[in-house]
Amino acid sequence: MHPNWGQNRTFSERNSKLPLPKPLEYSTDTTSKYFIHYKEVFERKKSLTEAEHATVMWWGDDPTETCSPPGHSYNLATIAIRNSKADLVKAAETYARVGMAVADAFICCWKVKFTYNVERPSSFIRAKISENELRGPWLPFFLEPPFPSFYSGHAVQSAATATVLTELYGKSFSFTDNTHVNRPDLVYHVEGKVAVKPNPTRYEDYYPIAVKHVLTYKARHYKSFWAAAQECAESRLMGGIHTRHDNEVGLVEGTKIGRNINALKWH
Repeated sequence: MHPNWGQNRTFSERNSKLPLPKPLEYSTDTTSKYFIHYKEVFERKKSLTEAEHATVMWWGDDPTETCSPPGHSYNLATIAIRNSKADLVKAAETYARVGMAVADAFICCWKVKFTYNVERPSSFIRAKISENELRGPWLPFFLEPPFPSFYSGHAVQSAATATVLTELYGKSFSFTDNTHVNRPDLVYHVEGKVAVKPNPTRYEDYYPIAVKHVLTYKARHYKSFWAAAQECAESRLMGGIHTRHDNEVGLVEGTKIGRNINALKWH
């Protein structure tokens, strides 16, 4: 979306008047919240498991290859409608609430992103944290989007979706997400581990062979819509493209946005 997307009109007037949340204060002090949150992204990448790789990819929703994050949310709405055997009126209301919540979520998010222009983790990590420059610039596990980091669009739209769906279908609505089940297997490679004490004369100590992985997209089960939203947000930290603060604020703001959509007169 374009930098001016945050200037669009929201469906809920209340959402247009939400105060802008604050990003962490920039600091290179290793004891600061800013440094600690970015360092967490750096460290997390080192220990990612195959299961976590799968989580990152499941919630990636690359708009060039998939239905996009809003499309994923619409599919969760479809699952809720089908599983609950909702009538036509409730089904229409479900799609309306989800669509309006997601639209407002991205407007609010983009307003914040281009107010503060907070750097992505890779920028700070390369400049202040990365330990092995001989290996090349630090890269996140997942593709990094070309717009500011704070706050997470995935987190805010998933929380807004969870909030409206929970209002309609309950806090303990368990479901199986099948959004990516029919996608072809994904072949990807993960960097090998660098030697703890690399020998300057050994090329492979700095550039270990990348490990090939094959991901089969399998349906994922959740005990609630909120559990899915939390996993979606956490997946962005696992992917190396958002800090925990980005995700936590996104979840909080998404909840506010969803509640404001629920507060509209629906009947």
